[in-house]
Amino acid sequence: ERLLRLAPGIYNIHGLDLSHRVSVKGAGEADTVIHGTVLGLRSGAALSRLTVTGGARGGVRVDAGESPKIFGPKTYREMFKNV
Repeated sequence: ERLLRLAPGIYNIHGLDLSHRVSVKGAGEADTVIHGTVLGLRSGAALSRLTVTGGARGGVRVDAGESPKIFGPKTYREMFKNV
């Protein structure tokens, strides 16, 4: 498994593409914030322990037929905020 561990902080991203089955794990929902749209999260990958907010095209975009693991109530809530 490819895993990107993020330290506490705010990460301004522009269309982060995780199409190569990369999982992202933050330091905690209150401590690690991704500001922007996360794209391409695939089956077998996970997004956890972080908050996603402020995406121009939604928080987390998952293609049809994919079923990644998304952990954390803030991540889940933000996923549908701007859609």
